Amino acid sequence: MAEKQFVQSNGIKRVAEITAAEYDKYSKWLAKYTPKSRIILVPGGGFLGCLWPKEEYRVRDILKKFSRNRIIVFPQTVTFDLGSKDGRKFFEESKKIYEAHPNLTIFVREAKSYLFMQEYMPKVNCYMVPDIVTELKTDVTGSAARSGILFCMRSDLEKALPESDVRLIMECVKTRFKGESVEFTDMATKGGRVIPPQERDEEVTKKLKQFAASRLVVTDRLHGMIFSTLVGTPCIAFNNSNGKVRMVYEWVKELPYIRFVDKPEDFDSVLKEMDIDRTYIYDYHLVDNQFQPLKDVLKEL
Repeated sequence: MAEKQFVQSNGIKRVAEITAAEYDKYSKWLAKYTPKSRIILVPGGGFLGCLWPKEEYRVRDILKKFSRNRIIVFPQTVTFDLGSKDGRKFFEESKKIYEAHPNLTIFVREAKSYLFMQEYMPKVNCYMVPDIVTELKTDVTGSAARSGILFCMRSDLEKALPESDVRLIMECVKTRFKGESVEFTDMATKGGRVIPPQERDEEVTKKLKQFAASRLVVTDRLHGMIFSTLVGTPCIAFNNSNGKVRMVYEWVKELPYIRFVDKPEDFDSVLKEMDIDRTYIYDYHLVDNQFQPLKDVLKEL
């Protein structure tokens, strides 16, 4: 949603979306019949590298099959393991394919990924901008009627916070907010259900409303933090396994209602510093100018 809004507001009116499942099924046909004048836009996220190999293999395949096309990768987190033999081999395979493409530009969303690309893939055009979802325009906003505490915690391989720490945080919340309801949610669908494009707006709006209705969000999900940012709900964020939450927080750290905590034992003291009963409105100007490198590339198309 954010990417479509962004490209359309920057002069690209016609966008043909190909889902991952459609690409996997029809990639040969798409490569054969897509004119070389077409621009390929690869979605942003956190799947470049070894953390999610299936997605990395798909990106490699796109780069090989569409070697004649201009390819732009939206804001990503890059994660490679250079400390093991297998990890290094995996990285070298990706490096060879990335650097072989004659017209590739990758945007990353935090400094760690940017510095990695500069050092280990210097031949690839790379720029740093915020996460694209910080630009998502939505009519959903918070209100003074917010209630309840919302926990949005990872349960996958990016989880870094031990369950013992989660319990410690929960006990702190229950002590501080006696009688307040506590709800659990996630940014992933139950059972990994794929949301078809025609249901996307409804599902995302439903999730945004859940965040907007809450008095406080506690999360280790990057987009748990960003959804809180968009709807003006106070949020305390913890890191994930590859550090992207901490790094992306740098883009929004000026917002008084979004805080990052390194250690669970600091949770209570940070919470005491926050005014969670205020009504906040997200100021898009905070990040808008930071997207200029991406806007400039789109203007060239």
